[in-house]
Amino acid sequence: MSVPTTPTFTINWHEYPFVRLLLPVLLGVVLAENLDCPDWIAGLFLGIGSTATLVFSALRNVKSIWFGVATSISLVSLAYLYTNQYNEQNRSDHFSQFQLEESAKVVGWIASMPEEKKWVQFRFQVLQIGDQSASGNIQIYVEKDNLSQQLSYGDVLQIDANLLRASTPKNPNAFDFSKYLHYQNTHYQSFVRKTDWKRLISDQGNSVLRSIYHLRKKLLNMLSKHLEAEEVFSVGAALTLGYRGAISEEVRNAYANTGAIHILAVSGLHVGIIAMILFWILKVIPSYTFAQKCLKAGIALSGIWLFTLLTGASASVLRAATMFSFIIVGKYVQRNGTIYNSLAAAAFCSLLYNPYLLFQVGFQLSYLAVAGIVFFQPKIHRLIYIKSRPLDYLWQITSVSFAAQIAVFPISLYYFHQFPTYFWLSSMIVIPAAFIILLLAIFLFFSQLLLPIMSDIGGEILEGLLYVMNQIIFAIERLPFGLIEGVWIAWYDVLFWYGFIAAITLVLLHRKAKFMIATVVIFCLLSGSYTIKKTQQYFNKSMVVYHNTRETVIDFFDGYTAYSLQVSNVDQKRLDFATQQHRWAMGSKTIQTHFLKDTISLKYDHIWMNLPYLQFYDKRIMLLNHHQLIQSEEKLKLDYLLIYDSPSLKMVDVLKAIEPQLIILDASNRFSQIKQWKMELEELNIAYYNVHELGAFEIQIE
Repeated sequence: MSVPTTPTFTINWHEYPFVRLLLPVLLGVVLAENLDCPDWIAGLFLGIGSTATLVFSALRNVKSIWFGVATSISLVSLAYLYTNQYNEQNRSDHFSQFQLEESAKVVGWIASMPEEKKWVQFRFQVLQIGDQSASGNIQIYVEKDNLSQQLSYGDVLQIDANLLRASTPKNPNAFDFSKYLHYQNTHYQSFVRKTDWKRLISDQGNSVLRSIYHLRKKLLNMLSKHLEAEEVFSVGAALTLGYRGAISEEVRNAYANTGAIHILAVSGLHVGIIAMILFWILKVIPSYTFAQKCLKAGIALSGIWLFTLLTGASASVLRAATMFSFIIVGKYVQRNGTIYNSLAAAAFCSLLYNPYLLFQVGFQLSYLAVAGIVFFQPKIHRLIYIKSRPLDYLWQITSVSFAAQIAVFPISLYYFHQFPTYFWLSSMIVIPAAFIILLLAIFLFFSQLLLPIMSDIGGEILEGLLYVMNQIIFAIERLPFGLIEGVWIAWYDVLFWYGFIAAITLVLLHRKAKFMIATVVIFCLLSGSYTIKKTQQYFNKSMVVYHNTRETVIDFFDGYTAYSLQVSNVDQKRLDFATQQHRWAMGSKTIQTHFLKDTISLKYDHIWMNLPYLQFYDKRIMLLNHHQLIQSEEKLKLDYLLIYDSPSLKMVDVLKAIEPQLIILDASNRFSQIKQWKMELEELNIAYYNVHELGAFEIQIE
């Protein structure tokens, strides 16, 4: 009698050829961004790997592990070199290679659809700078007026531009806009007044894209005609055409806090809905022969890419369209293909087009979410059997949400530091609603052209549905315990979490001891990382003078409590942008806020203040915002003198009364005043720190 054995966990790599190609490409792209290695070394490895690959091929020994190693080395090296060459700054004719004047006359064309916010902003592709031909991208912000609001893709402009290199964050743990621009292959920006630009011609760029953007404007005008309420139009335009310029902060926060923000960016979900509609329609066509399968694939691909172009062909929808194109080809044409291989093929081709896509959050979330849905959703759905078809449909949607969240929640915590607990509830609303809204929008656009009377009916239904969806999202946002925020994890925690998810999944599927051991080990690593982080936060003693233009904000971190000194009229949005990320990173559970104009004295365990004097642990600090100084026979010795709010004083007079080790000039001071103080301090050879130029001042107290 034979004893039953548990199936061995193996991967048949022959079923996933693009996965095998993708992995070394991913490694090469990551190394190019994180390893400062001369290109000739990568070229040497490429030569060695390619030669070895050819030798193994000639010997017909392609199944050898060394053939795989040689091929992988070649792909890693090739991806490394390609990524370095893709960087616009490495081109010999990039405008940064020339001697740039403070204000340069730049000729170029608008290479993206302009977005209207406080300024009209767009990506500007340089053709000429001064009298020299040049290349490169600039993020342009044009002062808003009637003329700038008429700018469109392909317009050739002459701009008197003050070119500013995108700077690194001025506050600790703040959003790195320079890195964000870098992954758009853009490294400079310029703010242009309405008198400093003129349009030359309007025929640059891709003619197809010009037509598409023009059509998109017409479709947006159709929507605005039928969707009169601003909140309704903003969500409808974002959901159907990918236009997010009209979304208010209130609406954006409501959708983000309920886990439904993905509905406002045309991407994988929307392309997937279009694909579902097409699959349903194409069921009427038989698929017995290869020709019939090709016909169905061609129709589905045409529909996907038509939708992609109509929604503006943004990076997110292009990414999703590429991914679903490979899925469609795999579904209708490949006989033995798998969806995982199709996903890998889509990612591989996307990185050939633009290797920086790998570092864009949308790219990572899109592929992880789809992979999670494909793998986890059937298994989750089978856990509960529901006879009722409507209820089973809701359970399918919920299982899709759970599957996607399992795949993306570690990386979502890393980037966004929050977790919406009612994501499953919002998904039950927005996913079916998105399906109906897209159908109604398509009906509206076609009926507006063919039968305008019907478009009014469709518009009213669409407006009502969008209004109801918005109100439900606002209601979900108001539910208690709906958002866990302030979660701060490191990049290695993300790896630990994905390792834990993989290990526990293998335990549930295969029930083997080795996977249980791996689960326990990874759980211990996660627990250890959490314990170390919490211990560091508990013993943290630090002070931060933030860079917050025209405003004074100082945080004193003492374990899990932060004491904040700030001006009373601080702009809350700017304050959150400057401080929130760092407060989360420090694990601050309590923020004790005091306004400098209303507070004269403070007394806590380790912080004491009697303006203008303050002591935090052993650090003696003076906060100075007026010209009156204490006169005494002996100089008052301080660790830090912080000057704020542009007092009228001369440094010579200040230094007669006090002797600081360092003078801090915070961001509330006027530029002209700082310039004068810098000259005086440099003449006196006194150490100072300019928050305007150097960013936030931060010290750790031992």
